[in-house]
Amino acid sequence: MPRKFRCLSLHPWLDSQGKDSFWREHCDAITDRVPAFYALPFARRLFHAVVNARRYDACVLYFDPRFALALSVILRILSPRTRTVLVEVYPTVGSINGLGSALKWLSYHLLFKSLSGVIVHSRYQANLYAGHFKVSRSKFKSVNYFTYHEGPSPMSSAEQEARWRQGNILCVGRHRDIRTFIEAVDGIGRRAQIVTGAEGSAFKRRVEVSANIELFVEVPKEKYYAAYEQAAVIVIPFSEAVRSFGHMAYLEGAWRKIPMISSRTEHLADYAEEEKDIILYAAGDSKDLRKQITRVLADKELATSIGSNACLKASAFTRQRYVRSAYAAIEEVVS
Repeated sequence: MPRKFRCLSLHPWLDSQGKDSFWREHCDAITDRVPAFYALPFARRLFHAVVNARRYDACVLYFDPRFALALSVILRILSPRTRTVLVEVYPTVGSINGLGSALKWLSYHLLFKSLSGVIVHSRYQANLYAGHFKVSRSKFKSVNYFTYHEGPSPMSSAEQEARWRQGNILCVGRHRDIRTFIEAVDGIGRRAQIVTGAEGSAFKRRVEVSANIELFVEVPKEKYYAAYEQAAVIVIPFSEAVRSFGHMAYLEGAWRKIPMISSRTEHLADYAEEEKDIILYAAGDSKDLRKQITRVLADKELATSIGSNACLKASAFTRQRYVRSAYAAIEEVVS
């Protein structure tokens, strides 16, 4: 089928999907023209991007704010017909309380204004960015994220029950409300693990945790996935400084049929339904979180139902679906 428009991709993950994939059939990769593109210094990357992107109807960018802003501004001047679309972006959304945070806000405001479109992974994320950075909501296109796993979950009913009986309580992901989680699981009678990003280091130095809680910071991928394999229940407690939206954490747990608990916010509204494939608690309320954890660990039928329903829903969030939906969103921007 002939292409409806010419698209140049500067997105390394999408370009790596294979020569025969849908993405590579519909988009040219910058590395086909400049093989060492991503290893080049900033100025040379920008030069090659401008020279090549001018020949295309659309240019897809990866998340590098400085590069994306520079390229989109230059293309607006030199090639107004070329639409620029940024795929995946995770700026911190919080109060502006100093020169540093004000400059960061301004840089993202200018970035989003300069782009033709931005692909994010939920309607909540789109609404949040549009409101916080004072940019038109129409700039943002929501495309649900995907699970990296292919095929059905390997977890049997027997394994599901065994983990429910003996597994850990796992808090996973960056920028989580760790304090509420620790208060909720303190002395609960089950081992608890926290696997988080670099921000957990400062928390680890300031706060003493009880003997049943382990806190891991910036772990290797193998240890990250191993934590899922040992979990009876996963908790995704969102923090006020919104940067991570929990999509990957939810889909990883869902694929393994692990029941999940999250704070009652809009973060996962496009992925899960309360009391069907996720349990929600009042955000910031450690007593309510403890109540919901205890409830899941005491009710095998509830845990099995929540985990199995989540797995069924997650099976639809494939990378093939993601790539096609992302391309459809770009097509919408171009048209």
